[in-house]
Amino acid sequence: MAASLLMVGVAAVSPAAADPPDITRYPDAGITWMFPDPVNGYANRCEFPVMYQDEGKLVDIQFSDGRYLGTAPGLRATVTNLDTGESIDLMVNGSVKIAPPTPVGTQGHYVEVLRFTGPLIDLAPGHIIWSTGQTVTTVEYDQSGNVTSTTSYTAPPLDVCAALAP
Repeated sequence: MAASLLMVGVAAVSPAAADPPDITRYPDAGITWMFPDPVNGYANRCEFPVMYQDEGKLVDIQFSDGRYLGTAPGLRATVTNLDTGESIDLMVNGSVKIAPPTPVGTQGHYVEVLRFTGPLIDLAPGHIIWSTGQTVTTVEYDQSGNVTSTTSYTAPPLDVCAALAP
């Protein structure tokens, strides 16, 4: 009797019983962004105008429990200083794992953790950072929607704006 109850309990939590993930494949990403770009609302990333272009594959996997996995096998990016024409070519073929936001303390306050592995590019307003190791970004949202974040790198990041500065 105990053995049959154990088997039922195991079957009830089997991963195979979960909904299959939603997988979207992009065989040729081909993204181009201009910074600044007032038409699309993109603020400048450096103290000079830049163009970001990438090419390669992207795969997005959204799990039914809210987890997300993004991979970029073979993705390459070029960042160009539009004032000087100087550019840098970078591999950005890493991956990102995002857990569902976790409520913290008071209502409306939650934390989201993004874990990046391998080469990635961070295009946040005010900078462009390229990193080759583990990167963990913790984003906190308060009740008003204000955002604070911290990022830590296991490998020294490259400040792309500084590298392309005139």
